[in-house]
Amino acid sequence: MFAKCGSLREARRVFDDMPMRDVVSWGAMICGTMHHGDWLEALHLFTSMRLEGIQVDSVSVATVLPACGRLGSLHVGMGLHGCAIRSGFGDDLCVSNALIDMYCKCGYTPLAHHLFRSMEYNDVVSWSSLIAGYSQNCEYSESVDLFIEMMGSGIRPSSVTIASILPSFSERKLLKQGQEIHGYAIRHGFEFDVFIASALVDLYCQSGSMREAEFIFEIMSDRDIAIGNSMLAGYAMNGNVDFAFQTLRSIRESGLCPNSVTMVTVLPLCNRFTMLNRGKELHGYVTRASLDSIISVNNSLMDMYCKCGCPDLGKKIFERKPEDPGYYILLSNIYAAAGRWADVMDVRTMVKERGLMKKPGGSWIQIGSHIHSFLARDRSHAEFDKIYDIIGILLLEMREEGYVPDMSFP
Repeated sequence: MFAKCGSLREARRVFDDMPMRDVVSWGAMICGTMHHGDWLEALHLFTSMRLEGIQVDSVSVATVLPACGRLGSLHVGMGLHGCAIRSGFGDDLCVSNALIDMYCKCGYTPLAHHLFRSMEYNDVVSWSSLIAGYSQNCEYSESVDLFIEMMGSGIRPSSVTIASILPSFSERKLLKQGQEIHGYAIRHGFEFDVFIASALVDLYCQSGSMREAEFIFEIMSDRDIAIGNSMLAGYAMNGNVDFAFQTLRSIRESGLCPNSVTMVTVLPLCNRFTMLNRGKELHGYVTRASLDSIISVNNSLMDMYCKCGCPDLGKKIFERKPEDPGYYILLSNIYAAAGRWADVMDVRTMVKERGLMKKPGGSWIQIGSHIHSFLARDRSHAEFDKIYDIIGILLLEMREEGYVPDMSFP
């Protein structure tokens, strides 16, 4: 009761004072801890329960498995999978669904798919978990194919299913199919679900249908920061800077707190339109909201100061996190943009001396239903030679048209 009412400390005090604790009391404490987002403590509680000799049941395993997914603890999750099998409830539907979700969140969708196919019965949660898992791991084609298979199986999609498949339609630019799902959501009373609304806003923004996105945003009375971020991203993507900052202002006036995603979305607008003062205001908010420990936010701030002609302000941000190799690369680019080549060489020397390694840049492109992935300096693609021949032709045509490449970011 205390845990569900938000008093986790009181719940823990009562739990610790109990002379006898069974699997139900342990399960309630683990569930309360999970509800408050303390994933590591939930795993510690589960371990303590086993050390006390309490026999785990399907409910306790299904309850704690999401913590493994949130923490990316694949080996712990696989251990729980083994525990479920040894305890005789490996085929339990709730446990299987939790395992699918865990494997997906740990990035192991093939294991999730194998488990899904081995189940005697898949309910809507099973389908939705794997559809969402594919989408979260950028396997959009697999997500769409599974959704189509689900519709053919006679299982009716839930609001969670709809919210899970829409990002895949958005990434694959399947506007018509997304509109059909929008119609399905309206017919089944899901259109005011905040997760579906946020995904629909993103779908329409990605397709350039800003009027439809704005309509959904305006009719939502119960907005959260996610739908606000989706609308902001849409305006930013389409270069509507004034509308973007109006939306940011309305978000703050409605009592919502902009998060790191918000900042990473709007700061590049200050770069593009050299709005240094507005960028400084956002920097002030970042500091007050304690978002300055997040790498992506700091990268955006450094880039903003660089593009607005203030490399020294960017360097001050760099000095707070000198152990991250990404900061060195960005600082090097800041100096390069300012023509400070001696400083560029000093930064590169520091990178070599400290043995820092930057993860190679990557990109992907979808052709038909197949996604092609590329890494910097990667020559493994089967069509590598043809690709670079075409790039060479395009570069020649660009030069003939008068294009001059920007070499300020080596």
